[in-house]
Amino acid sequence: MDEQNIILKWCSIFQAKYQQKWKFYETWVKENPESVARVEGAFRTLAYASYMFTGTELNQQVLPELAYALSNLYVFFNDNVLRKSFNLCRQMALTEERLIKWLTVIEHIEVFLELAGSRLAGPTGKWIIIAAVHILRAIFRLVLLFRYSSGIQPVPPLSTLKRDPKFLKEIHSQDSPSGDTNYTGEQQQDTFKGQRSGRVIRTLDAAPDINHRTWRLPEGEPVPRTPEHLERTQLHGLPLLGELLHISRPVIHLSCLLRWGQRSWKPWLASLAVDLANLFLLSKLDRLNIREEQEIHRRSGLLLLYLLRSPCFDNYSKEKVLAFLGMTGRIWGLQTISKSLTEYLPKWQQIYFYNWLQ
Repeated sequence: MDEQNIILKWCSIFQAKYQQKWKFYETWVKENPESVARVEGAFRTLAYASYMFTGTELNQQVLPELAYALSNLYVFFNDNVLRKSFNLCRQMALTEERLIKWLTVIEHIEVFLELAGSRLAGPTGKWIIIAAVHILRAIFRLVLLFRYSSGIQPVPPLSTLKRDPKFLKEIHSQDSPSGDTNYTGEQQQDTFKGQRSGRVIRTLDAAPDINHRTWRLPEGEPVPRTPEHLERTQLHGLPLLGELLHISRPVIHLSCLLRWGQRSWKPWLASLAVDLANLFLLSKLDRLNIREEQEIHRRSGLLLLYLLRSPCFDNYSKEKVLAFLGMTGRIWGLQTISKSLTEYLPKWQQIYFYNWLQ
């Protein structure tokens, strides 16, 4: 009994000290967001520098990818502290919140998991990790889409908060009339906030005399909240099918790779067809909020990566891309960048989660 009491006593002491340290850290992050940003920047710089001090082989990139993943997770961790401290968490079910956070974590660590699996178990371990990550992510996204009507799901699911004390305090001070964080109607007499875009504009009644008129908003205008607070676009019919195709595309591509192999054009064509189809179906939406528009633009831009994906790269675009890099290497000041890209491009192609971004 004495030993058990001693263990319980030490556990309670440890818990009390942990809670004290944690409270101190929360307070420090809340009161010093700019200092937090500097620490995060230093951590990120060290992560980038780690790539320079390791070998160029893929099995030597595990530790740099781990450092980079940890730097992203540290930023994500501080974001959660700031959201909690400034009451910026959007009202949602606990399960939905956990799914969104887990999806964000997966986005940060997927490359490290792929390289670690390849290092520990070879190609078999690599593809097991890739398949597990894609299947798990697809399940999470499907639950969010159909159970919680998440609409167009951005990448990453949670955006990084600005480390600006004034910005954080201003968005914290905003209170909607009904307590609903998704409230986007008229918040002040002199200004109006758009329901979809989140843009704040001045009402006609608040316009000053024409001789003193400026483009500035009246003092005290509401500041837009975090992107997660924008009203989601509800998907039905063809747009819903388009988002479903986007979520399923990685699994479809992996299935085609398993069936026809990496050298076949069929996985490449199937993936391209799915991406084009989902963009076409989502284009039928008339109104999107800012974050959803940015996500559509991001997906459209990723279509250019098909030129760098095998077998298109190996058979058609490789010579043209390398010739372009060789030409830019003749320009003063671009030699180092061109040489680095030329050397890194074949290795980048071997990393699935870099090459086949979702």
